[in-house]
Amino acid sequence: MITINHLAEGYPTNLHLIKMQTEGLTHAYSLIQTPHNINCLNWVLGHIAIGRDRVLSIFGEEPFFSEAEVNRYKIDSDSINADAEDVIRLERMIAILMVGHTKFDQSLSKIDEETLSEWIKLGTRQILLV
Repeated sequence: MITINHLAEGYPTNLHLIKMQTEGLTHAYSLIQTPHNINCLNWVLGHIAIGRDRVLSIFGEEPFFSEAEVNRYKIDSDSINADAEDVIRLERMIAILMVGHTKFDQSLSKIDEETLSEWIKLGTRQILLV
């Protein structure tokens, strides 16, 4: 089972890796489509950011992303081949991940393991419905 400690340790590590791997990259670079129909960096980061946004909403926080943006980065959504209105700019995505992490830490410090367990069950059901 996922515990508060797992989340408290895993999220910052993941965020650190994202910051390290995207340092110096441009939004245009994040849109480059890789061979073999693998999603571009922008889609992968958007998928992570949307997932974290969903977790924050379980904590009662207002979402950062619009419904169109969420739909753009869902599992099985179309590959991103060019910039478009529903494509999240890389700079905004990184900034939201940073702010979201602070909100996540604050929310996580206010709950107990039993509540977390219930939210994980709720979140899992919501993710399966997406």
